[in-house]
Amino acid sequence: MVSAKDIGLARKLVKPNSLKGGHHFFTGTHELPLGVIAGKYGASREAFVARAVELGGKSIRYGDAGVELYPLPRIPITVILWLSDDEFPARADLLFDSSCELHVALDINWSVAMYTLLSML
Repeated sequence: MVSAKDIGLARKLVKPNSLKGGHHFFTGTHELPLGVIAGKYGASREAFVARAVELGGKSIRYGDAGVELYPLPRIPITVILWLSDDEFPARADLLFDSSCELHVALDINWSVAMYTLLSML
């Protein structure tokens, strides 16, 4: 966080692939374990939110369940859970505040996202 800027959040959520260079970086061996999150919590909104709260996060109103966590002071991570039903399997999405690119490099944003998701497991 040595290069972090003293700026507020943009309050614009973006997918990892939308970050500069993210389309190539967040695929293949750098793919985030969102399927594992969906598999673990896809039938339990309460367990998903409870785990995020244990980690200092808070519930937000996105999807079937959404949480916002702050693994670093200026880099919030939003994780959205879509519960499984008769038609669709569970799905999880991760979003960054668009200001994350101003604070740390792409590989650090990936590390922060990965650490956050692994902590949810």
